[in-house]
Amino acid sequence: MSKKRLARKSLIFSAYSLLLIRAGEHDQNLNVQAETLGEDIYTFEQKESFETEDYHTVEEFIEKNEIITTVAPPAPRTFVTTQSSQQATSSVVRLSGDNRMRLAENISKQGWKVSDTVFISNGFKFTDALSGTPLAAQYNAPMLLVNGKSIDTQTLNEISRLSAKNIIILGGPHSVPEHIANTLRSKGLNVRRIAGNNRYDTSRKIAEELINSSKATTAHLVNGEAYADAVSISAVAGRNKQPILLTKANALHKEVQTMTNSIKNWNIIGGNTSITNTVETQLNQRVNTVKRISGADRYEVNRNVLNTWGMTGRKIYVGSGDAFADILTGSVLAARENTGILLLSERESHIASAEQYAKTKNLNDFVILGGPNTLSEGIVTRFSNLYPLVIITRGHKNGLYTVQRGDTFNAIADSFGLSPLQLTVWNRHIPNINVLAVGQTLAVTRTGVEQLLSSADKARLMLTNNPSPFKSVHEFIDWMAPSAIEVSNRSGEEALYPSLMIAQAIHESGAARTIGLSSLSRPPYHNLFGIKAGNNPDYVAAWTWEVMNGIRVDVIARFRSFPSYTQSLDVYANMMRRGRGTGEDFYYRGTWRKNTKDVMEVLDNGGLRGYATDPEYFNAIRRVINNYNLTRFD
Repeated sequence: MSKKRLARKSLIFSAYSLLLIRAGEHDQNLNVQAETLGEDIYTFEQKESFETEDYHTVEEFIEKNEIITTVAPPAPRTFVTTQSSQQATSSVVRLSGDNRMRLAENISKQGWKVSDTVFISNGFKFTDALSGTPLAAQYNAPMLLVNGKSIDTQTLNEISRLSAKNIIILGGPHSVPEHIANTLRSKGLNVRRIAGNNRYDTSRKIAEELINSSKATTAHLVNGEAYADAVSISAVAGRNKQPILLTKANALHKEVQTMTNSIKNWNIIGGNTSITNTVETQLNQRVNTVKRISGADRYEVNRNVLNTWGMTGRKIYVGSGDAFADILTGSVLAARENTGILLLSERESHIASAEQYAKTKNLNDFVILGGPNTLSEGIVTRFSNLYPLVIITRGHKNGLYTVQRGDTFNAIADSFGLSPLQLTVWNRHIPNINVLAVGQTLAVTRTGVEQLLSSADKARLMLTNNPSPFKSVHEFIDWMAPSAIEVSNRSGEEALYPSLMIAQAIHESGAARTIGLSSLSRPPYHNLFGIKAGNNPDYVAAWTWEVMNGIRVDVIARFRSFPSYTQSLDVYANMMRRGRGTGEDFYYRGTWRKNTKDVMEVLDNGGLRGYATDPEYFNAIRRVINNYNLTRFD
């Protein structure tokens, strides 16, 4: 045997050993089945698939650094101890300027090296900037301020530094005079204005543009004359690309009434003093859902907003509950970084409340918006020394962890080596991950997730590891090609591409990596395309993975179980022809032969959109088609 082959054998043995060691460390069942997902013909869910390469040997597969194999599960370990430590100090930085215009420019410098678009608003009239924050976030553009009379040289310099080409002015000439727009045009910039007859009309026009680009289905309603509650939602609305609409306290404004024709889900921000119950009733009569986020004061509303929508990391921006201009320009940056704004004042009770909130959420990265006259150096010192040194020991039993006093969701995720998103997905039974109760049970391993399954899913959890009936990829293709050709060209039905059907079956079943890698694709399940079960009673529960918000997470999903491969092909073809079963018929019409010149046009034009969350899915299918010359079957 050659030295190269001996080295490959050694690597395979090492890979098996590594998997066995990790199995013991993490109490995970590593009886690996298909990492595949297909389309749910009853209920749409986003899906993820492996990248496909043309692997002919296990050694070649190992060399590509994709070590996937089957090992016997270790004896279960019922208790694993982990530790999480909190450091004695936090990171606190201040973003400030000589005035609100200079602060806006410094915020822009902090967040953007370049920006094709810049938003301009009056720094002393908050309503236009408030409504414009989500639209600026949609454009990924900073917001700069003017004083209502002229535009400063420093602001023009910042626009130049950003290499901006387009300026969007928020508000009418009374807010940002036309001579300012002309000054910007004289610099060779494309300038347009979003303005209405009043602040309510302007917020509507901003909302309409945002909805057209972001396809938002939810809006936030705030008091158009009191800004305190509104600033709390600005960063949240920005990161979710959802419009902010203004109304009066005692009556639903006519501009909002107009918007209820297109937006049917609403959040009211503030208590009954800000927006009365009368307005809530009027809104309820026009839309599908209305949810109110309220509190005893602006600071409690702020915490409740943060609790409702949460944050993905440990960073947060801190602003004064009285300095709205600083917060509004900072909100665009906070939205860009997927975090929020924490409000406080110089009152001891407000500082203590903010400190307690930060500790509860395990936040340790703070950006103070505004200078010392807005929030003092004493607040910087308090947040810098927020955490005493403490060691927390956490353990799980059979994959289940019991919440202790002082626990936070992110800290628990860190302790067990999980992303917060993974821990969230595994624990959908927790109504609000930002408010944990002592004694709640969280699944922190796959074993724990399986224990939380319903009795029906436990009974149907995939356990089989039957051998594949196919010995090689080419044998798989030789078997499938005649059936794919027949199904794709069935009389009286829309013609499909056999090459696409075969390529997706190869990719979803894992045939190109190790034949029959997917247990789901083997008897007795025969699911070649990872088709979801929806409400179909013939299903099997299986581990798979998806990409959510750009992060890969492991999940258990329900997949169809078919009595034969023939039925699997038929259901797949029916989905391509009829649609996903979500009320949107002919969703995959982009895969029909009559609508495309060849199979590559299907992939180039997104004919399979929504089939997988993997951004490389189309490229993977293209490689399979090319590697095996599957177009010969078309």
